[in-house]
Amino acid sequence: QKHGQGTFYFRNGDKYEGAWENGQKHGQGTLYYRDGGVKYEGAWVNDERHGQGTFYYIDGDTDEGALENDQTHGQGTLY
Repeated sequence: QKHGQGTFYFRNGDKYEGAWENGQKHGQGTLYYRDGGVKYEGAWVNDERHGQGTFYYIDGDTDEGALENDQTHGQGTLY
């Protein structure tokens, strides 16, 4: 069971680098999506994006804000 800091390569080609707790993404971490077009960097709770985070897109856009239960929450900033 994953616990602590580490890197995990998913079968679908995604890669996660960051904190683990009881086998789940938990704490600060970065998820690199397999298509190379999106990267999420931020907080995780119980395997879901939760708290402050930033999405980086291949076209150079950045979306920064809060997430709750894996969904955007409240106002964010797109630039």
